[in-house]
Amino acid sequence: MIWLWQYVDLYWLIYPNLTTDKVVLGLPEVAIFLGFAGAFLFVVMRFLGRYSIVPVKDPRQFESSHHHVVY
Repeated sequence: MIWLWQYVDLYWLIYPNLTTDKVVLGLPEVAIFLGFAGAFLFVVMRFLGRYSIVPVKDPRQFESSHHHVVY
């Protein structure tokens, strides 16, 4: 998410100086966004494939998953 907003920030700073009449969202902008999104999803899916989200071999897993907070 930080990469996206970094790109948007640079886009808003630089691009208005190049064109004054209109804002154009062209193929390079879309390709860069899709490239970063694809790289991010690839890394996240690879991480989730290697490591379990739910703890494995945790001796207190059952009691912690059935824990109820009473106020």
